[in-house]
Amino acid sequence: MLDDFILNIKAEYSDYRFEEILFESLLDDAIYQVKDLMKAQNMRVNLSSDDMPAFIKADNRLLVRVIVNLFVNAIRYGEPGSEIDINMSVSDTPEQNQLTVSISNKVANQADTEEKPKITGFGIGMYFIDMVIKKHAGQVNYEIPNKAGAIATVTLTLPCVDY
Repeated sequence: MLDDFILNIKAEYSDYRFEEILFESLLDDAIYQVKDLMKAQNMRVNLSSDDMPAFIKADNRLLVRVIVNLFVNAIRYGEPGSEIDINMSVSDTPEQNQLTVSISNKVANQADTEEKPKITGFGIGMYFIDMVIKKHAGQVNYEIPNKAGAIATVTLTLPCVDY
């Protein structure tokens, strides 16, 4: 928890340590960090990709934390036993070279959340996500319905490295 607090402070400063990295490696790190929470809820990840490598310039630690936050929310508010769908695509045109990542899952009946393991935080996850993605020259879009059984989707768009 203290690490989360320190990362939130770090996210506000412009001194990011950008390095060229394959987005899939960030995704793997984040999945590894939440695998026990997913297992406890009998959830799994379903990855769909256009198979184009997505190299981005990122502050590894902060961007992994963004993805972890998105997964934790999907687990916290998702239907137990459901899949967390990840769709990745790279748009490589002369006008734009960008990665689009959508993370979706089925929203649980919030009365069922009483039985889920308690996952605590500072309550500033969306603020943190918005700030980090903005500093990576990206965008984030939230489509989060309150109705049980509906599909919640968060879409990240990040610029890719030209190669």
